[in-house]
Amino acid sequence: MHVIDLTLPLDEHTLVYGDVGGYRDPSFVAEPWATIAEQGYSVHRLEMGSHTGTHLDAPAHFHAGRRTVDQVPLVALVGRAIVIDVRQSEWVTASTLYPYFDPVRDGKLPLFLARETGVVLSTEAVSVVAAWRPRLILWAGQFLDEGERYYHNRVWLGADIPLVTDLDSQSSGQVRDGDLLIVAPLRLVGLDGSPCRVLAVRGL
Repeated sequence: MHVIDLTLPLDEHTLVYGDVGGYRDPSFVAEPWATIAEQGYSVHRLEMGSHTGTHLDAPAHFHAGRRTVDQVPLVALVGRAIVIDVRQSEWVTASTLYPYFDPVRDGKLPLFLARETGVVLSTEAVSVVAAWRPRLILWAGQFLDEGERYYHNRVWLGADIPLVTDLDSQSSGQVRDGDLLIVAPLRLVGLDGSPCRVLAVRGL
């Protein structure tokens, strides 16, 4: 059995989302709370946002009143991968995605590999993926929208499809079709997202 960790490390160097309008997600902070020298054991206090590092976006991230992290069923978080590698593309169009319809219809989880500098998603491509209705969508790299910002996030989450973003690009590039993907968010009640551990398992 071969296990690939697709998760970005969490430490003080972890990049967090910042908007052009000046908004910024909370930075990751870990500071000692109890020490072996004083209490005889070590405990740290953690501070971070619900979308820090590799994380799950629940539909409630963009749509008030929709499913939160704890309401995403476990069956949505485990499945065989179909790798959609668009790293050499500048645009993803509907025709780019047609070859992947059957695997997704048969239950495979789409894992998109995009460039870190961004690949543009056409509005038609966004609609095609939403129509597939996968249990989950994962991607490494960055998607840019043809039209308004966050368009693909709003459409896919609006179709009740949870998203897993900010995967480690290097290790995600090692995933093969048919590898078992396992996504493990924290069981955070009522929240819009959660950091998570994502593994690809081969030979199980």
